[in-house]
Amino acid sequence: MNSLRIITLLLCLKCVIISAFGIKAEELISRRIEQNSTFHNADSIFNSPDQLVFYLSDPTIKGEWSIKILQNSGGYNIFTLEDSTDSFLTVNLSELDFWVAWNDAFRLYDENLNRDLFEMMISFKAADGREDSFPIKLGVLPNRPVIDNIKFTYSYDWENDMIYPNGSLTFDLHFNDASEAHFLTSQDHQFVPFYFFNYCEDIEITGNDMTWIYDAADWGEYFTVTAGNLFGWVSADILFTTDYIYDEDILERLKELNNNAGIKDISENSPINFNLNGYSINFNALVNDIRIFDINGRSVYYSACGDRINLNNINTGLYILTYKYNSKLYKNKIRL
Repeated sequence: MNSLRIITLLLCLKCVIISAFGIKAEELISRRIEQNSTFHNADSIFNSPDQLVFYLSDPTIKGEWSIKILQNSGGYNIFTLEDSTDSFLTVNLSELDFWVAWNDAFRLYDENLNRDLFEMMISFKAADGREDSFPIKLGVLPNRPVIDNIKFTYSYDWENDMIYPNGSLTFDLHFNDASEAHFLTSQDHQFVPFYFFNYCEDIEITGNDMTWIYDAADWGEYFTVTAGNLFGWVSADILFTTDYIYDEDILERLKELNNNAGIKDISENSPINFNLNGYSINFNALVNDIRIFDINGRSVYYSACGDRINLNNINTGLYILTYKYNSKLYKNKIRL
């Protein structure tokens, strides 16, 4: 008799567990998403800004749709679209307000695509209280520009220790889905990382693969390319013209100028170390006047002192980190 009760109890418990998990696993929203008359799985990366259409698994269910865009703060900005009570939802990404949706949206870098991805959460709440949601990845930003095949042709002015106006920097440029692009350079004759780019030139985009010529190049200039569209801007790696000078006599002269100026490279001479882990920077000693600058020279972070800083509210990209230790200023280039 006791055995029969135990078996009955176990069967009831199994039914409860199956029932509970069945409710949790119920998909009110179909995981098949339509874009340009083609259906894609929810784990696809959507690289086109064309409209997305989401469907209910059962079109007779009543309720309301919403979409959410993940922000750098860790929270979501919520949008309730027109016709949000229909059995399907059409999302036009380009119609979402840029400042609310994309300006401070969290970006996840996909190395295989060389592209920053946004996360959008699709949600439906049924009238009977049931809810369903899932995230999708959006690759609607331009891919990060790629600069390669760099050639620096020059004639060195030994009297004035300069190359300009006898220097020309040529490189191949590759990007996708960009509607605008800019070429940025710092001041010339730099030995250490800089605070900001002080020269900007528009790039006329003639295709995904093109050649760019900068005919006013000098030694000691940092340079990069930025690309943008309706969803924001991305940047290529920051490069350095001096790295493309191979004449040993010139390099020896620049080394001599560096030593005469008393400038030390942080990577070799900084008395402390720091560790960049995700969006946190940990120093192995207390430092002062900690600042982060973006590639356009704008200050995006400041702390009077500390040995650890959290940069969760800063977009991914290249930045300049500066700090003071024992009254000396140190600089370094970092990528978040």
